[in-house]
Amino acid sequence: MIHTIYSKEKPIFGCIYGFVVTALFFYFFLEMPNELFQSTLIICFILFLVIIPIKRGIEINTGKKEYRTITSYFNFKIGKWKKLNDGAYLSLFKNKSFSDKNPMGAGPKHSIKYQLNLFDIEGNYVTLVSCESLITAKFYSNKVKTILNLNILDATTSDYKWVDHF
Repeated sequence: MIHTIYSKEKPIFGCIYGFVVTALFFYFFLEMPNELFQSTLIICFILFLVIIPIKRGIEINTGKKEYRTITSYFNFKIGKWKKLNDGAYLSLFKNKSFSDKNPMGAGPKHSIKYQLNLFDIEGNYVTLVSCESLITAKFYSNKVKTILNLNILDATTSDYKWVDHF
């Protein structure tokens, strides 16, 4: 059986772009007699309508023991299937990365990513999801836990603990 989990978050740039284009479309389309400008607004509005249905998420095929990270446009899904190991538990891990390349020269740049890892008995793991939002990572953790019927280890703080759900 294939289980699909879509992210709940929408890119902020897409929301701002959509709001601005829609407002400009209605304001200028009704006021401007210039056909070139109206055509440009219509093209921007159509591009906005094309961007909206794009979703990101993961699919887990429990029958074949496979998973994939997907980008979905309407019902067309893109992603490469990868093998899923026999999981012993899930781990939600906080990963900090540092970069010396800061364009403003103000010191090292750091970023935080949360990873949902599936560990097997031998300690090998597969990263199912990597995201910047803790809320999104917890959402994925709860969904994958339900699908695979595994325990979750919360490794987002220095004291690791087992949790039922977030």
